[in-house]
Amino acid sequence: MYISSSPLQSAMLLFLHGEAVHRKKTEESLDLNLLEKKSGGSSCSSELGVESTASVPRLVDAIDQKESSTNVDTNEGFVNLPNMISMSRLISGPFLGWMIMNEWYLSAFVGLAGSGATDWLDGYVARKMGINSVVGSYLDPLADKVLIGSVAVAMVKMDLLPSWLVGLVLFRDVGLVGGALYQRATTLGWQWKSWTEFTNLDGTHRRKMEPLFLSKVNTVFQLVLVAAALLQPEFGTLETEEYIKYLSWLVAATTAASTVAYGAQYYRHRPMVIAGGSFPRSK
Repeated sequence: MYISSSPLQSAMLLFLHGEAVHRKKTEESLDLNLLEKKSGGSSCSSELGVESTASVPRLVDAIDQKESSTNVDTNEGFVNLPNMISMSRLISGPFLGWMIMNEWYLSAFVGLAGSGATDWLDGYVARKMGINSVVGSYLDPLADKVLIGSVAVAMVKMDLLPSWLVGLVLFRDVGLVGGALYQRATTLGWQWKSWTEFTNLDGTHRRKMEPLFLSKVNTVFQLVLVAAALLQPEFGTLETEEYIKYLSWLVAATTAASTVAYGAQYYRHRPMVIAGGSFPRSK
């Protein structure tokens, strides 16, 4: 009886052992799937030596993010299209002044209209390209000041604008440029190794300059006044001359008001400026 039953017992033992192994593999598979769902399918699979396809999209996203961050850093530097547009406006200022000194008033008017259009164009291109350059926030108002200053000084020489008005505008602009330099030096703690570090606005201690609305209005009035005065020798009348005088007083008023507004803004935010904060830019 014992001998005849031994094969049957062996078969039963083998069957039960196979069932146990199958059940164990099934439970391990279920546990693996559960862990992958909880962890996103990456860490658990890597520990068990199993490659998961879910890690491939993540790797591609990481590469795309790295490339996009590299592009942003490049675009925010000095060499980009909006800054080049601002540079063209800055360079055109002395050239237009030379044209006025040679009595090429109509040509200077056309050039001024084109240069004035770039004041809107550089900002539009920067927004479309997603460029947020700190250098551009300084270069844009500086180009405006060089353009208007060069043209206005030449027009004073040719008796097209009153000297007192141009002197007021230049006094304000020099003061604002000096304020911007002071703000940059304060941001750096009055310590920099070279002028390259001082002018590297997109490097350490990035601080943008933002314009006041009143200053933008003042810039528009200045451009309109200069354009109207350039047309006066060729097409002007006594009536238009009176309008230019009224416009001159309007420019003087907005220039003085914007100067006071920047002074009030500085004293209101003086602790933040000393601590390295931002200060509105001028235009």
